[in-house]
Amino acid sequence: MDALRDVVTGVLGEEQSLLDTRRAERHKYENQMIVAAVAGSALALAIILVAFFMLVRSNRRISQSEADRAHQADMLQATLDSIRDGVAVFDSQGNLCAYNENFISLLGFPKTLTQPGTTLSMFEDAARKSGNRVSEQLASTSEMQPGHYEQLHLGDRVLDIYRSPVPSGGVRFAAEDVTARTSSEATIRQAQKMEAIGH
Repeated sequence: MDALRDVVTGVLGEEQSLLDTRRAERHKYENQMIVAAVAGSALALAIILVAFFMLVRSNRRISQSEADRAHQADMLQATLDSIRDGVAVFDSQGNLCAYNENFISLLGFPKTLTQPGTTLSMFEDAARKSGNRVSEQLASTSEMQPGHYEQLHLGDRVLDIYRSPVPSGGVRFAAEDVTARTSSEATIRQAQKMEAIGH
């Protein structure tokens, strides 16, 4: 019986030893998995942080670019507004890109035409509806030569209208009020005629 007890004790000892080995291996495996999970999480966090900082940097660049464009647009508008003549530029699709208030007031257009999305055809329609002869100048842009010029009598005002194509396919208009100049020229011509006939 002692021999049987020794055999059972030996088998139990081996089983315990095998169980301890398996527990140690399992514990080691669990530790490796924990380390791998922590390392993976740290790597993922690092990637997220790098992506976040890159996004912030990109947003700053976009914001700066937008601010620069807004500043350039303000400078362009200030330049256009400082020009005494009326100026308007339309892109190749006929959309109003830039203008100054003098273009609107000299040609007698309603202020509603200065809204985003206004097209050249809307200016033509407004001029036609009001009986404004400028509609002919606006409509005849298809066969326009560079630096095309016409004089237009609008009520008691005389305007020089310049049209020229834009390299990108659009058209630009400039309107200069020459009423005083033409009146002075007419007065001089009249004085010269009077002088010539002896008065």
